Amino acid sequence: MTRVSINNQLHREAVNTTALTAICLLILALRIKITHEHYFLFMGWNLFLALLPYGMMWILKRRYSYLELLPETLRRLIFSVYSVLWLLFLPNAPYMITDFIHLEIGATYWWLDFILLTAYAITGLYYLYLSIKHWMDLMSVVFTGWSKIQKSTTVHLIFLLCSIGVHLGRNLRYNSWDLLHHTKDLVKDSMDLFTNPMHYYFEWFQITAMYMLLFLGHVFYKTMERYVN
Repeated sequence: MTRVSINNQLHREAVNTTALTAICLLILALRIKITHEHYFLFMGWNLFLALLPYGMMWILKRRYSYLELLPETLRRLIFSVYSVLWLLFLPNAPYMITDFIHLEIGATYWWLDFILLTAYAITGLYYLYLSIKHWMDLMSVVFTGWSKIQKSTTVHLIFLLCSIGVHLGRNLRYNSWDLLHHTKDLVKDSMDLFTNPMHYYFEWFQITAMYMLLFLGHVFYKTMERYVN
């Protein structure tokens, strides 16, 4: 693809993501207006955190021509560091799927809460898949010679890491910043999953379920992408 076509594609994506974000915020505002409650106000923050990794990849892809001016070794180093930061925030995108725990069936406006949570979860997944797509495109340029098997394996690995990240966030209440503030505890709790998997069998069940959901969602996303294009 030429630089012009890439920029046009990114512009269309920006329009789509802006529209989705606006719809989500509108639903949240509507709920506050109808119920006179601010209970789900935290979803606005979750939406921003989900948008952040996509925005990071969108900006990098839009400005990648500047990186091309750098020596190959330095370009790869910068991209690698940037990718690590991106990966730290990426689990925030699928995290909103777990916000369904806040749904109270039987509440007066449970149907509105269901619509809100569904809209945010779908939007988060959309951000996730777009973000991974841009990362894979850039990865193929920075590190050439990737086979289809390597690309597919990498995507599955990202889904697994995101699923573990969602577990750490939902069940253990860690966030992306805790890697800096509570590094030791975060690393220990993460390693415990692998060193004593039978003790954490239920956690692994949750992680596997999230991984399968991300995988099936990605299959649907790729199918719709081919259909639309």
